[in-house]
Amino acid sequence: ANAKAAAAMSNTQAAAPAVVVPALEESLPGQVISAMFPAGKRVVNGVFTEDVDPSSVPDEVERERRRSLAATAKQNIDAAERERRQLIGQAGAICTVLYAGGLLAVGAGPAARATVFFPLALSVGFLESASSGL
Repeated sequence: ANAKAAAAMSNTQAAAPAVVVPALEESLPGQVISAMFPAGKRVVNGVFTEDVDPSSVPDEVERERRRSLAATAKQNIDAAERERRQLIGQAGAICTVLYAGGLLAVGAGPAARATVFFPLALSVGFLESASSGL
């Protein structure tokens, strides 16, 4: 009886239709990403873009090697951009501490002190991005 039940279950699982997943370029998210990050540009300091010098683009073999390493490490930004984000995050954290100290020094109310959250969150975001490579 158990063998018949297992065979019946495997038959129903095998009959399920295959799910067709469109290529990223064909999907709405892929189109948005392509519009926001066009070819020939790179992200700098987490939010800005700049043109890529064509002479700095490696050959296809090297690009494929880098893609493979990035996929394995689950990272999509290079070491130079990670260093920039680390510096931005550290500078933001220092400014946030100074801002919070200033608010406390002048006896700011709770609503004013709550505004520390926004620069703090931004600083932590840059630091986490630098740490994770994402």
